[in-house]
Amino acid sequence: SIAYLTKNQIATISSGSTSPKLELRQPDTVYRIMPSEIYLARKMADMVMELGYTKAAIIYRVDGWGEIYAEEFASRLAAQGYPTDSVAIEPTHPYVKDYATEVADLSKKVANLGAGSQTAVIMAVWEGEDLNILHHAAADKTLSSVRWFSAAAGPALLYGVFGSGPSLPDASYFAYKNNLWGYENHSPMTPSVSSLLAYAKKELGREPRFEHVYLYDAIQLMARAILLAGTYDGPSIAVYIPRAASIYDAATGPIRFDINGDRDSGDLAYTCMVPAGGDYEYQYCAYYYDDPSGGKFDILKSPEPRDRNFCVEC
Repeated sequence: SIAYLTKNQIATISSGSTSPKLELRQPDTVYRIMPSEIYLARKMADMVMELGYTKAAIIYRVDGWGEIYAEEFASRLAAQGYPTDSVAIEPTHPYVKDYATEVADLSKKVANLGAGSQTAVIMAVWEGEDLNILHHAAADKTLSSVRWFSAAAGPALLYGVFGSGPSLPDASYFAYKNNLWGYENHSPMTPSVSSLLAYAKKELGREPRFEHVYLYDAIQLMARAILLAGTYDGPSIAVYIPRAASIYDAATGPIRFDINGDRDSGDLAYTCMVPAGGDYEYQYCAYYYDDPSGGKFDILKSPEPRDRNFCVEC
């Protein structure tokens, strides 16, 4: 557990943790090299503003992730003087409850903000919950008039069904019609990364997920920090992890840490839904290219096929 690692001052580099929970966001011996949900919330807010939206409503789950994501997103817009409002839902994954009441509340708040071309709705909910929300939104005139985004768009949106729940094709169509975007990490596909994935495919006998590249970077970074420290002492190694990151040509792109040891860098691809064989598939509609000076967005004229498997394919 995180408590054990920090209590015993064990130098740790996580390749997959992204949680925004407070116990993970503090200076200690634990570092995380996959961009955190805090970073992702900021970049979702930046993209929403880049597209010209100046008002936003957020519907989020209360679980230690959703409310922090919603707060970070709203703070980003507030810094530019843009108003937001929000609706909380009770988490019910994987046995999804009906969110008709919460969606009706969301509709009222969007109407109060002013539904139209400058207003967006962002979902910070889990798979299955999103389908039920969109199912009700599809029958709501106000919510049908605004743009939608998702912090966790998964396969269920493509097919209109989650687990043993009801089929809700209207939810998928609504997401497509209202141009719902999600995102995923999208570091450069360099020759070394292509070689690494090809080798992993050979060893695994199947297509690897891109998360494996983050694991590769975590191992490489820890080895380099140990060599720089010249000791196996946990706190001493931890001190050298940022230094190792600054001189390591990471497969997932340049790694910069914030004061809490969380990665505060990374390229992203924004996904959109495209009709495919009676259902839908995710393709890329925009990119964010990270840079210490601020980064830049690239909004595509037409969607591009995805070029990697991330956890959305799980």
